[in-house]
Amino acid sequence: MRRKWMAMLCAMWLGISSGQSVQAEGFSDLAGNSHEQAIEALVEQNIINGYEDGTFRPNNAVTRNTVVKLLGRWMQANGYAVPEDAAQVSRFEDVALTNDVELAQLAALVQEEGVFVGAEGFLNGANTMQRQHMAVVLVRAIDVMYGIDLVAQYKEAQFTSAIQDLALAGDKEKMEAIVALEHAQITTVETFQPTNTVTRAQFASFLHRAMDYVASQQLDEAGALTEVDLTGVTSITIQDRAVLYASQNMKHTVGLWRATARAVPFEVVNGAVVKVMIGNEAYYIKASDVTAASDVASEQQPHVGAVRTASYYRITDAPDGNIIVEGTRQTKLFVTGIEGAYYTVQLGGQQAYIAIAQTTLSSRMPLTVATDTPYLNTALKAVGQLAKGFTFTASGATSQYMKLASNDGVYHVSRQALVEGNGANSLVAPEKGQFVTKIVAQHDAAVMNNAGVKIGVIAKGQVYELLNMTDTMGIVQFAGGAAYVRLADFVHTNQVVPSQNISYDEMAHHMNVFAQLYPEFTELVAFGESTEGRTLYALRIGNGQKEILMDASIHAREHMTTNVLMEMVDAYSYAYVNGQSYGGYNVQALLNETSIWFVPMMNPDAVTLVQGGLAAAKDQAAILKLNENSRNVGRWKANIRGVDLNRNFDGGWNKKETAAKPLYKNFKGYSVFSEVESQHLRDFIASHSFKSYISWHSSGQIIYWAHDQTAAEAKRDKALAQRVANVTGYSLVPPQAGCCSGASTDWFIQTYSLPALTMEIAPYAGEGPVPLSRWADVWKRNDKVGLLAATEANSR
Repeated sequence: MRRKWMAMLCAMWLGISSGQSVQAEGFSDLAGNSHEQAIEALVEQNIINGYEDGTFRPNNAVTRNTVVKLLGRWMQANGYAVPEDAAQVSRFEDVALTNDVELAQLAALVQEEGVFVGAEGFLNGANTMQRQHMAVVLVRAIDVMYGIDLVAQYKEAQFTSAIQDLALAGDKEKMEAIVALEHAQITTVETFQPTNTVTRAQFASFLHRAMDYVASQQLDEAGALTEVDLTGVTSITIQDRAVLYASQNMKHTVGLWRATARAVPFEVVNGAVVKVMIGNEAYYIKASDVTAASDVASEQQPHVGAVRTASYYRITDAPDGNIIVEGTRQTKLFVTGIEGAYYTVQLGGQQAYIAIAQTTLSSRMPLTVATDTPYLNTALKAVGQLAKGFTFTASGATSQYMKLASNDGVYHVSRQALVEGNGANSLVAPEKGQFVTKIVAQHDAAVMNNAGVKIGVIAKGQVYELLNMTDTMGIVQFAGGAAYVRLADFVHTNQVVPSQNISYDEMAHHMNVFAQLYPEFTELVAFGESTEGRTLYALRIGNGQKEILMDASIHAREHMTTNVLMEMVDAYSYAYVNGQSYGGYNVQALLNETSIWFVPMMNPDAVTLVQGGLAAAKDQAAILKLNENSRNVGRWKANIRGVDLNRNFDGGWNKKETAAKPLYKNFKGYSVFSEVESQHLRDFIASHSFKSYISWHSSGQIIYWAHDQTAAEAKRDKALAQRVANVTGYSLVPPQAGCCSGASTDWFIQTYSLPALTMEIAPYAGEGPVPLSRWADVWKRNDKVGLLAATEANSR
């Protein structure tokens, strides 16, 4: 129940009365208007004005924007100040902070004081004002500024309304407000027409009569205010039960001060009135109720945010302790922390307490976490934690929680851990990258903002979309904004989508993601650049000292082979991190003995051409020439310079047959290792001691394995090839006589005397890529080959 104390009112005459003649410059369209006197009186008080052309336009309907301004100016004339954050935070969704600065400021004032609250967060300022709404805001304004409850007055007097169309009012509050104006003789009509609009002139008269009424109700308390000399005083103490007023007009009592020993800073308004700050609100006290303090008020401590009190509240010196302030006006308090069911605040630099239950939060203000707190999903189960200092904008509220919209739903944060913030949101809106995948927290994972400051925790097992990444961090949408996580705190679910073409950019993204997810058993190496400057990537999976190498897409149109290796990376790393077997292999145990290096795209420039079409070429004229003027670049095998990379290695290159000049296929190059791609692969292999090498190609469902080995080597290598053939169902190509090849695997066999296989994964597809419809069969045949090869290498 709202508490009231006996009004202690002093005369502060506005200078306007119904019998006073006001001399003003007059408007060209007011002559003879029955509302002229009221309009001129308000002009004199700088509360109302006209248009630049010298007119007032009295018959125009008054807008809600105009009413807000008039009421706000009236409140300012009575000593009410615009909230200090009015320039940063709009109180209404449709009131911009910069279009009309005065409107934004006065809208904040009337909303904060509960005079004009809008409709579901919107002012709808361009709409006209209905008479019933006008009645409500006038009654509220009189109560707020002067402590005169017109509704209570007419009910106490048992007044019976004579207005005949009262039933047309929209609800009880509007009906009561109309009757209250009638009882106060602010309106005297028999039909009020509640839903009609109010003209500018009519509203001026209503406002003028309201001012006259409150002036007539003031008690003449001559001598009630006593001037006190507070020269040189820096802090004061306030006597017990001193009355607190809402503004310097000293008309509306809004509290009592109950702590006589607490030194507080103050400001002299005039010789008879002083102002003290309780939180963010100014309160006014008779100077005769204060004395100079023996102690100086302490410095204010840093605060974490603010809360708003309920309309009745108590501030105490300890939890459930002695009362310092007892108030009946919603007050914004600065909060220094939380202790149990209490916010800690400061008065006079000393700590004080207010029960959280006696406070409210505005969901229109940024909210700041005052103490580390869980955030909950829609089932109210904790799924992570927000760190102290984290600031966000709520998407809604319940009685116990503030809602927080994020990419995967709405979270709930306890009101008891929050305060109103005074800064920008901790996170900016996230931007989705091109390749969005799911990641799962493998333990409680810290979340940072872009400055590296911890802002929360994602609970173990929670699934998030990986929206993008930097060189060192993953980016997720957390608490409605873009947040940064260590990918090493997460595992993937099913990252690669191999049933569709995998571009170079997608391959590079996934390679980087896997490397960041699993630094404990992966290594990502950039071992060179392609002709057009694309990075050539190799990714190690496993911690074994023995190593094997697998590459793909050395021929551009055979880019389904990239899918094979990328899906192996996905499947094998998933099994490794989860301690699972795959295809009968204990992946973790195996790859702790033998590591697999994956090079999923050896020819990225030409793969990009094949996948993107001629439009993807940097030099379309050059491509057309190399492609014999055909626009069908889907048949392209060579690198972007027209050299077949799988004929450019030194395995009898000088005798290898070749096209006569650079072409989309079959030109071996003007010299061995003439191409940067083949050079980089050669050097990368030379920097390791690979036990075997498999290169993936696309057509024929066959396996090449022989190239002039010794008998012992051939027996060993054929055994490996046969095991792979048994798994895939592919045929082994018999050894062929001859010394000449530019293939990478033949060069490897010849140079290192170790096994190397060329895998042709699909039936012959002609001069073009393998259709994606073949994918399921290709993967079924090849999914275990990497683990088989690692097992074989581990035996040597």
